[in-house]
Amino acid sequence: AAVRFVIPEHEIARLGARLGYTLGIVRVSPASPDAAPGPRGPFPWSRAVVHEAGARVRLTPVVIPPAPPAGRAPGKNRRRGLSSLDARFMANVTGLEDGAFVLDPFAGRRTLGSALAARGLRTFAFDIDPKVATDLGSIGVAGSGQSDARDLPFEGGTFDAVITEPPYRAFERPAVLDSVAEFSRVTRAGGVIALLVCEAMRMRVEERAALAGLELSARYDLVRHGLRVSLLVF
Repeated sequence: AAVRFVIPEHEIARLGARLGYTLGIVRVSPASPDAAPGPRGPFPWSRAVVHEAGARVRLTPVVIPPAPPAGRAPGKNRRRGLSSLDARFMANVTGLEDGAFVLDPFAGRRTLGSALAARGLRTFAFDIDPKVATDLGSIGVAGSGQSDARDLPFEGGTFDAVITEPPYRAFERPAVLDSVAEFSRVTRAGGVIALLVCEAMRMRVEERAALAGLELSARYDLVRHGLRVSLLVF
């Protein structure tokens, strides 16, 4: 028996554009018995004819264009901003369905909030800096404003997830630690909290999370601009 299914190319591109660190997706199609490999394209395996269990198929790539940088503030520290690929990776590892309510309480340079909204999540972006908060509405989020992450203006269990990159600077770390319990409060039971933190405060964040009743479910160790960081998922 033969099984055949078709995914329209525009749908492949739409879904692929949500993935971080993705150059392209393979499209598989039948090849005639006499088909020969075509010219190489942007991938070394482009248009290759593959033999599998006596069948011949042709693999061609559907190229996914990289997302442009979104909402980064200009200035000398721009290179420290979260890349759109990192942002999409953070959105994807949570496994949230489209339409989920998500909070980014340290919206900062806005790249993460923009990526979350583009991922199909109903995103609320907030920041304690009034200058940052003023511009948050321009990135397509469902709601935005100014707020201290230690005292969020939401009822308990409002969000399906909190996904954010807290500031790394030493003098801001006590406030970040004090906000962990608040993240737990505004996230519904069974929800997700994903925090991208610097290595210098990782263990203290995990300790605060444990005190708030959160259990670490995944940890991804990364290096950004030479700085060791960890994505903690609770």
